[in-house]
Amino acid sequence: MKSMLKGIAPCATLLLIGCGDLSMPDAGSSIRRTSADRNRVPASNELDFDLSKCGFDLTKPAETISSRRMSMVPRKISIPRLLWTETYTISGMSIVEESLSRSIVTYSAQSTPASTLDQVNAQLGALSAGFTADLLKLEERAKIGSLHSDWRGVFCSLQPAIRLEHGMTEKVAVEFDKPLPINPLVIADVSRLMAEMGSSRSWSGITAKVSDSLNPEIPIGSTWSGRVTSGPVSSVVDIEGPAGPMRIQAEFAVKLSYDFGSSSANRSMGLPNSVTWYVDSSTNMFKLTQIDFGDGTIVNYLPDR
Repeated sequence: MKSMLKGIAPCATLLLIGCGDLSMPDAGSSIRRTSADRNRVPASNELDFDLSKCGFDLTKPAETISSRRMSMVPRKISIPRLLWTETYTISGMSIVEESLSRSIVTYSAQSTPASTLDQVNAQLGALSAGFTADLLKLEERAKIGSLHSDWRGVFCSLQPAIRLEHGMTEKVAVEFDKPLPINPLVIADVSRLMAEMGSSRSWSGITAKVSDSLNPEIPIGSTWSGRVTSGPVSSVVDIEGPAGPMRIQAEFAVKLSYDFGSSSANRSMGLPNSVTWYVDSSTNMFKLTQIDFGDGTIVNYLPDR
């Protein structure tokens, strides 16, 4: 079984939460590209959709179709002491491994220098999240338009999750009565992403129920009801990069937001409050990912090179 983090002990030193069965190829492996002609599929409101039009190889649902690593732009924390100020640098990583049957998303964080201070640990905890998602089976995914009207027109660009698991020593598994939209598939041609996700969308009335839990604060049977929204945002954004201010110019950007009642409810499922992806189709990658983990601060992730 291969580790998601090459050369780094998973789930231990970096407070990784999104750990489960990691039987997918190493993160950082080359992204799987598909035919450009097949990627240029217009948005469709068909009830039944031929998923092969998306460029997916339906005979290999467990094969990795997207693999990426992104590094968090470091954040500094200054903590006043009695006679001096201590400064800590928080850094981290975002890793995504996707197939047509599973999506593994992991965020991690670490402090330099290492610290046991509550203020630092709170930051590390807020920046450590993720999940292993079981996706809707292909035969149901092909009929998702007839099963769920809010999924019509988004057949190729979003992964539909039916179960999320996160945590290690305090594992929590959540099941959904309707598919939960998670990561965009960046293997898509940008024109297809724009056709399917270029206007505001919402998925309402989603019930999440805890089916397994080793966390005493999240008992089995706990439920939340919520909705997910998505919409395009400006594809140009200025951020504070590792070496100072920088401008990101992408071809397309889309934001996905989760609302299950509170930030703590989202975290109980391993979900952030929102994620914004800035797409670069020339490399089939994201130029920038911005994540709101619910602490009021947007965290920037740039491609890990």
